[in-house]
This record gives sequence, structure tokens and C-alpha cells, in this order.
Amino acid sequence: MKSTFNVVIALALAAICFGPQTSKAQHVEQGAMMIGGAISFTSIENDNSSNSTVFSFYPGVAYFVANNFALGLQLEYNRVKNPNSTLTSYGFAPLARGYVVGGLFGQAEYGWSESKFESPFTESKKSESAFAIGAGYTAFLNNSVALEPLLFYSFEDDGNIFGFRLGVQAFLGRGNE
Repeated sequence: MKSTFNVVIALALAAICFGPQTSKAQHVEQGAMMIGGAISFTSIENDNSSNSTVFSFYPGVAYFVANNFALGLQLEYNRVKNPNSTLTSYGFAPLARGYVVGGLFGQAEYGWSESKFESPFTESKKSESAFAIGAGYTAFLNNSVALEPLLFYSFEDDGNIFGFRLGVQAFLGRGNE
């Protein structure tokens, strides 16, 4: 049942991300660039039912290869500090973003990361990969700067994550509306 739900969510968000562009989209023109970042607060339930909270930072850049469709690269920094342990990870993810209606966009990314876990009893390092999909909204404050809330679902090696990011983006070469 869980895998069926995951497939349905993945297909729905892929349709948003890669579906036909409409005349009511945000009109980010081919050749524009998007530079910015996001912060995230995430609640994680692992396979062993242990719960954690994570604060993350995601700087990134993307190039609009077509009107309202961008390809880019996002970096990732995560840090979880509990009373008895620390987990730090760094990673990167190529991404694809497509705008559909108004400021609504879909985003897909596939990332790789390295993490280090430290506690008084053990230390370990690990490499992981993940596929994430999300839906968000670009709220332009002016022609070049926007706030972007994003809900995402990430399919991880050791469990899945549902989370929220809030980003600020600068759009260079967007054109005038």
C-alpha cells in the first residue's frame, strides 16, 4: 500500500513539473537564471521508528532552458544535534523545475550526500542518494525577487521524508511584465 501511494504521489508531481506550460504561468523566459536558497525544518521517522528534527540549508542556481522550465544544481547542508550525538551531511542534487499555473511549480531532484555521525560511543560515515519531488509557489515581491514555500517528499535509502522548505530566489534576466 505504501509503495502504491509513493508511485501516485510521484506521478502527480511529475505531471505538474513536466506538464504543458500555460499562458497563465509566471513567465520566466528562456535564458533567465535563478539564484538563491532555502531553509528547511523536517520531521523524520526512520525505519526503526526513531524521530528526529533537522535544520537544513539549500543554496542553488538554475538556468531556464525553455520558458518556465529550468535545470539547475542545488547544494545541501544538514545538521542534527541531539544531546548525545551529532549528524552532519553535505550533498548536491541536479534539479528540474517547471511552472504550470500562476506561480505553482513542480520540482524533481536526484541527489547524493556524505554524512558523518558522531556520539560518545561510535563514529561512522555514510554515502546516500535520494530522489525528491515537490510542489511549491513562487510569490514575486518585485520582478526579480521571490519567496518560495515548497512541500517535498524524498525517497531516501533508509526511509522517506516529508518536509517543508522556505526559499528566497533572485531571478536574473526574467524580463518585464
